[in-house]
Amino acid sequence: RDPPPFRFVAPADGRYELGVGGHLSDSLYGPEHVYRIRIAPERPDFRLVVMPADLHRPDTCSLGAGGNAYLMVYVWRKDGFQGDVLLSVEGLPAGVTCKPQVAAHRQKQTLLVLSAAASAPPWTGAIKVKGAAEIGGKTIVREARSFGITWPVQPQQNIPTIARMERNLMLAVRGKPPLSLTGGADRVTVTQGDKLTIPLKLTRLWPDFKAQFQVVADPQ
Repeated sequence: RDPPPFRFVAPADGRYELGVGGHLSDSLYGPEHVYRIRIAPERPDFRLVVMPADLHRPDTCSLGAGGNAYLMVYVWRKDGFQGDVLLSVEGLPAGVTCKPQVAAHRQKQTLLVLSAAASAPPWTGAIKVKGAAEIGGKTIVREARSFGITWPVQPQQNIPTIARMERNLMLAVRGKPPLSLTGGADRVTVTQGDKLTIPLKLTRLWPDFKAQFQVVADPQ
């Protein structure tokens, strides 16, 4: 795995010395172990990566009519870019919507929630996730690259998850899921240390689905 990039900004014009090394260089060396150094003026920018919801197994974005599904969007901020990125989805079929989302100041990942009407017909096709940001007084638009996990790993085992780039981001709309869970507030504000109440609405779409349904908050 590549280490996170190290970024250094010279405080003033002058002469600087750059030393490059590694504490494992006595055992890890050769053509596959290289250092990459770029010395250039800063050009703030960003790139986007979009993946299906599952964080540990190969997954696809399958959306049931009347239900919801989400995509993970990762923001790679380049050369000190810390601005907001407005995310949107293009190419959605009839009956499917996605509210725009903002990856706020310094935020590195967020979710995009896709919602299908109960009357949404079956559909399969490619969609696109795009992000827009103001950089240097101009609106910059970047299309997200689609990635997918190649094989499953056990969670909480300190095993890196390996992913690869995919040709397209595919969406499938199918029949009704057993339930639909929606939040009762589009936007909430809370002060650090205070409690926050978010009303939830559970709609049972299958007549025979009568069991209890447990909701657990994602710590991230």
